[in-house]
Amino acid sequence: MAFLSSKNTDLFSSSFCLSFYYHMYGKHIGYLAVYSQKRNSGWWSKRWARSGNQGNQWIKASVDITGNIKSGIVIDIEASKGSRGNRGDIAIDDITLRTGSCN
Repeated sequence: MAFLSSKNTDLFSSSFCLSFYYHMYGKHIGYLAVYSQKRNSGWWSKRWARSGNQGNQWIKASVDITGNIKSGIVIDIEASKGSRGNRGDIAIDDITLRTGSCN
């Protein structure tokens, strides 16, 4: 499993748009997911997920994330390989986070 986290970043807004490109190709692909939480709350909310082989291509994802102006939020991107074998790769690129919705 691999994590990319915003834990040491101050994110104070009512909404965010997280966009990135992902590549999930191979026989043994697990999942790729985006989670958010109100800072220090301990409760994670899944905002987006894909699993399995998505083809040999880069795909753009845009994820609306509700923010918290008072305490801030934390965003985590999590990737996991499949349960058997090592034939597959998950990659992300060109990650952008901006205030406001993705629309």
